[in-house]
Amino acid sequence: MRTLLLLLGLVPQAEPAGKNPVCRPNTVFTSHEDLRSPKFGELRAQYKLDEAVKDERDEFKRILLLRHWLHERVVVNKQGAEPPAADALRTLDEGPKGGRYHCAHMSVALNAVLNAMGHVTRIVLSGPGEKEPQRLSGSHGADEVWCNSLRKWVLVDAEHDSHFEKDGAPLSALEVRDEVLRDGARGVLRVRGLDRKPEPKVEDESWGLTARTYAWISWPTEGNRFTLHPETAPEFHVLFDDEYSRSHEWHRDGRRHWAYGAQRFRRVQERATIEWTPNVLDVKARVDGEAVEVTITSSTPNLREYQMKRGEGAWEQVGEKVVIHLKSPQERILLRAVNLAGVSGPEHRLEVNR
Repeated sequence: MRTLLLLLGLVPQAEPAGKNPVCRPNTVFTSHEDLRSPKFGELRAQYKLDEAVKDERDEFKRILLLRHWLHERVVVNKQGAEPPAADALRTLDEGPKGGRYHCAHMSVALNAVLNAMGHVTRIVLSGPGEKEPQRLSGSHGADEVWCNSLRKWVLVDAEHDSHFEKDGAPLSALEVRDEVLRDGARGVLRVRGLDRKPEPKVEDESWGLTARTYAWISWPTEGNRFTLHPETAPEFHVLFDDEYSRSHEWHRDGRRHWAYGAQRFRRVQERATIEWTPNVLDVKARVDGEAVEVTITSSTPNLREYQMKRGEGAWEQVGEKVVIHLKSPQERILLRAVNLAGVSGPEHRLEVNR
């Protein structure tokens, strides 16, 4: 008799021990950046992005290095003339000369930079909501990036070179919001730079410098802004349809958020729909005599191939359906997705015991 076990290859902070990462398909975000576009190869080469992460193998540290590189590249002169609408290439080209850049420019540029290096991102728009001072909107733009090694989305802010953590764990936008609504985010720290140095808490909401900025958050459904530019797509925003968002109203600059009247919010009640899992495999496996029949699916933007590793062997390419002929009474099989930039997703583990 054989037993087929589905186990977790590596245990991240975001997943319980003893389980494979959960595959949650993407059903609401309608597009992603297309890494086949020549624009990404040109961006990666022109700005020497590989140099920014040279010799760093830890995925989250690579993300922080790219964020820090962008933050250091763009010189912000708050007295300078307002630049035109956010354009990733213009920000990267003209940023070293200085200008009046703000969160929109930085979030659009970071989206392009991270995608060029194979990371799945989405822009996050936020604001403290109904009670902010009339004189201060507090609205802010940042990015979320899917980190395969942590098996979760992480909120990253290039304008401030920072993100939020609780007990040393990087937080997603929804997790920051959870903490704000629970207790005002008392246990949350904003950490800055490559060394994740805790920043002092400030009293007043100030453009992304506090967790309270994320009492309200939305995500544009279109994620291919860099590929599409200079064209634009209709602007729809995903809003988590929980009790708070149903009983409160999002205000910006003292006025009701424009998306209410324009009917551009797409309310989503299932949290898992927002927290879909890029690059995570859904594996169906069946023992048939001396073989295991495996079917693989995933929501992997820019998928290049699926790969399999048996025991201590090398990774090899496999299709969506593969028949694995068993060689020994006990076998360990690892599966993963790899995208066009060579970034691999979380490992999915199968164990067969006879």
